[in-house]
Amino acid sequence: MQKKSNNFQYILQKQSGLLFVSLAAIYLSVSCQVKPYAIMPGYEEFIENKSLIITALQSSDIQISDEIEEAFGENITDSIYISFFEENLENNLSRVSSFADVKRSPDKADDLRAMEFILADHDTTYFYLPIDNSTLSFQNNKPSDFILFLSGLEVAPSWIDIEYGQNPDIRHTIYYLFWDNLRHQIVCYGKTSYTAGLSKNDKHSFQLLINNLAKSLIENTPFRKILNQW
Repeated sequence: MQKKSNNFQYILQKQSGLLFVSLAAIYLSVSCQVKPYAIMPGYEEFIENKSLIITALQSSDIQISDEIEEAFGENITDSIYISFFEENLENNLSRVSSFADVKRSPDKADDLRAMEFILADHDTTYFYLPIDNSTLSFQNNKPSDFILFLSGLEVAPSWIDIEYGQNPDIRHTIYYLFWDNLRHQIVCYGKTSYTAGLSKNDKHSFQLLINNLAKSLIENTPFRKILNQW
């Protein structure tokens, strides 16, 4: 089957005082399947030895408070688990990607606008992205080559397992977007998910889940490792 070309249509509209940009995409189709990710023209080749800043999660939905409380201790809050998730994602992306340097920044950059993305099967998410030609920098960090924006983290049980009276698998799902901070444009974006059971209900088991999500996230990007040592 012949591959389709990427076509993009930007629709600008004012809403609640913010500028929202709607991005409708036609994905590269292989074997008549629409993929839940897109790589922009000019970024198809492998990229390595660059620096990356990971920004704070823009939104999240934690639905397994009982399991997290058992693993982390009583009175655990969503914000504590999100911090745990961000720290471990940073560590694992350093290991499974081709970036020379990966750092995490809790700061939010200025002059960002909401951009809405329509993915496969009418799945929609948004990221706050720069709309001018400025290079983003974060406190205590020099401007990086690339920036990773994260949105819509969902940590949820497998409801099928629950219906059958089994201990549920845990699903981590997240939307991601890599931004070229020097050329001021999108590199790639998409949605990835990883589902597995907990070998033990402890922090280490959750670290393994996040580790595998990091592998899944980087797999369909130009920043994957060619010689994976997983």
